Amino acid sequence: MSATVEERFDETRGVARLWYGVLAGAAAWKLQLVVNYALVPWACWHRVEVVNHLASFATLLLALSGAWVAWGSWKATGEGTDTDPGGVLGRSRFMALGGMALSGFLALVILGQWVPNLMLSPCDGIH
Repeated sequence: MSATVEERFDETRGVARLWYGVLAGAAAWKLQLVVNYALVPWACWHRVEVVNHLASFATLLLALSGAWVAWGSWKATGEGTDTDPGGVLGRSRFMALGGMALSGFLALVILGQWVPNLMLSPCDGIH
């Protein structure tokens, strides 16, 4: 592996991309829960239930962006090469794979929590 790749993930920008890949899915999932919960009374009062769908769609895109950034970081580390598990490259590869798995999984969780909103009205229990 070239020193330039190792330097890339030793700099702040490379490390920030790794952390974004790991944390974006979790932040998106939590954001979906909080925003949808807070929007239900307002959406029902104003009869605009589509805002819950827009919030779920936006958080799904956020989680998928985390998986995409993690995938780009994984590709940049040279995904198929064998290196020492320690050091900058080992850490970067582990965080990139973890970010792809976590953000991808939480994107599926967001979809799973969105499906009931597509079939049931959140306003049924409020009236």
